[in-house]
Amino acid sequence: MSEQQLTAGNFATAQRSGLSKRLLLGLLSRLSEGSLTLKEQGNVIATFGDGDSSMTAEFDVLDNRFYKAALLGGGTAVGEA
Repeated sequence: MSEQQLTAGNFATAQRSGLSKRLLLGLLSRLSEGSLTLKEQGNVIATFGDGDSSMTAEFDVLDNRFYKAALLGGGTAVGEA
């Protein structure tokens, strides 16, 4: 963690968000129609689906809590996150 001191609490939170991220990326890797580009803080981290599709979407994740919200809350949570 950059300038933040590592504590048991924020380490556990980082581990959970990492697991949520890995699970969501695994699910998104199954995307077969359309194309989804996933960014973190403006940097592309992954692209899913058919890159030649005319149906495209892009998410820029600004907070790692997004991954857990997306997994547990469905479409509404993704829109709100």
